Amino acid sequence: MGYSICPPPPLFPLFPPLTLLGPRPLLSNTPLTNILVMGKAEGTAKDWHGHVTAVTVAPDYRRLGLAKTMMDELERVTTSVYNSYFVDLYVRVSNEIAIRMYEGMGYSVYRTVVEYYSSGSTGGGGGGGGGKVGAEGEEDEDAYDMRKPMPRDKHRKSVRENGREVRVLPHEVW
Repeated sequence: MGYSICPPPPLFPLFPPLTLLGPRPLLSNTPLTNILVMGKAEGTAKDWHGHVTAVTVAPDYRRLGLAKTMMDELERVTTSVYNSYFVDLYVRVSNEIAIRMYEGMGYSVYRTVVEYYSSGSTGGGGGGGGGKVGAEGEEDEDAYDMRKPMPRDKHRKSVRENGREVRVLPHEVW
């Protein structure tokens, strides 16, 4: 399969970007790809890590292992190019399918970020609006900060056993 690491998008002027696009669907006239994994390298010292900003797979291409293939590549680049201690991502606590997928890839919950996704938000959050209810009746939602240690983290200090029990507020997250 022809995966590629794209040139840096203008969204990440401060952080080295990690953007991976899957191949264009076969027998398709669309210029769009069937999968996107977008991330960046960030942090300092022992918190230097790869962060997964977005993972999306076209509906017809789900459950084929494409997300895992692309995540494996992001982890490889995170290790070989950036020498990071871990890779992290945030996922809604209600997104059980994604949580199981990430756990199957070796990620575990490091902590719960209370009200990370603000009401009316569809993407990454940083919310924390005190239980506000959005226009569609949706309340703010917690996120799991999930992590996977990379080889540089020999003592596995970037992960913990009881992550679901550790609760922090969005402003307490780096």
